[in-house]
Amino acid sequence: MPVTRSKATVTDITLTQTVKVEKPRAARKAKVNGKIVSKASKGNRNIEHLFALAEVPKDLSLPSEFEAYHDSRFIEGVKHILSIDPTLYPVVVHSKFRAFSNEDKPIQSERDTILHYWYALISSVIGQQVSGSAAKAIESRFSSSFEGKPTPEKTLLKTDEELRAVGLSKMKAKYVRHISETFAQPGELTSLAFYSTPKEDVIKGLTQLMGIGEWSAKMFAVFTLRELDIFAFDDLGVARGVART
Repeated sequence: MPVTRSKATVTDITLTQTVKVEKPRAARKAKVNGKIVSKASKGNRNIEHLFALAEVPKDLSLPSEFEAYHDSRFIEGVKHILSIDPTLYPVVVHSKFRAFSNEDKPIQSERDTILHYWYALISSVIGQQVSGSAAKAIESRFSSSFEGKPTPEKTLLKTDEELRAVGLSKMKAKYVRHISETFAQPGELTSLAFYSTPKEDVIKGLTQLMGIGEWSAKMFAVFTLRELDIFAFDDLGVARGVART
């Protein structure tokens, strides 16, 4: 039955507004390894709770779809990690890692590959100290501000005001300009041979760029160069996770 409440009173006349009282919605359900569990709202989803309920196979065998999707080297690394710490199983198989899929990558020219590396570093700078959604929005505005594909040369033609207009801070605009200057001229970082050197040398070389610290260089090595033997022990998230174990 509708419930009424007073909205406003003018002299002796009371105006009322009809308000519908809805029954609380039942909690949504999710199935985790055959078990029905309550699914928290989007803003309060407790992923750790779901992980805790996930069943880990005794032989640590990976789901067939997971193995089929990923590169064999990645799968080998995952199995090694799980053999050391099986509690990571639910976290690992929870989603796919696109950077390590076994899908055939289109063959690119050396120039296109170097441009890909440049843009990955620019994207890294954009994403520093902002939320994921903010970084995505800023990167979208940055990319859309060019006619055609973004390049270091086109970036250098932009004024600081234009770079700031897409959402970059004054310091990040400076970093983007410096990285673009480096990639706009022949040098160590614009040679594919450099990226085939030992990963320690690559990381050291990348940290010479303004705005690229050791953590950013390591993430570049992992997600852009697809290096597997990298561990960001200085990552704050990793440190906090280890401290909780």
